[in-house]
Amino acid sequence: MCVPTLGLNSGCNRDAMCSSGFCDALGNCATPKPLGDPCTKGSGCVSTHCAPAMAGGGGICCNSDCTGTCAACKANGACDFVPKNQDPKNDCNAAPGSCNAGSCNGAGACAKLPQGYPCSGQCEFADQTKMDYSLCDANGMCVAKNPYTCFVTNGCAFGNQTCECGIPLDCPFGPAYYCKFNGVKNLCATRALLGQACGSNPSECLSNNCMGSICVQGTVPVGQFCTFDDECATNNCGGASPPMTPGHCQ
Repeated sequence: MCVPTLGLNSGCNRDAMCSSGFCDALGNCATPKPLGDPCTKGSGCVSTHCAPAMAGGGGICCNSDCTGTCAACKANGACDFVPKNQDPKNDCNAAPGSCNAGSCNGAGACAKLPQGYPCSGQCEFADQTKMDYSLCDANGMCVAKNPYTCFVTNGCAFGNQTCECGIPLDCPFGPAYYCKFNGVKNLCATRALLGQACGSNPSECLSNNCMGSICVQGTVPVGQFCTFDDECATNNCGGASPPMTPGHCQ
């Protein structure tokens, strides 16, 4: 059966009904949009590519499909890597058993938890003296370890994945843990990552820096001079060319 073709602004329910352009979300034949304009499908763009926007909130007409991990389309319609510490497409969810840190690294991949950070674990409740656990390795992989023997006198704290500890930083699982008082006793607790909430104790953060109740990498605020990323609270020193040319924390 022949399908009639319609001119611009005519009612439609699929692209094939339009003599030119595409059938938009309102059910009208419309002209394809230029790079950078909002879109819902490739046929709605001159480039034929509708990709996730860097700023989030939907798609924009792009110069490619931009489907790679930690890639998104900028406001000018160019596909690029997502900046460090952002993740508009949720490519890097920090799920149990994963060493993803929850954001992109600025180079087209997910940022990884540091080596030695716990990625899974569970107390063996039968004797409450051991803990099956896995740690992130240098390649960002979650690797199973042998059960770790906790303090024999205290054993595992029933109902969580920690062991009692005596003094600050006196936790047997390594630098990813610190000693936290829960109102009754001290327990080894996992240190918070960048961007996560923290209290008055800098040891709560893996970076050992807590600013404005948030774990930060360094102590230099946004807009101030810097030379290296780890000097900045945002872990992002833009425009620097060490060791001579300083940049600004972004």
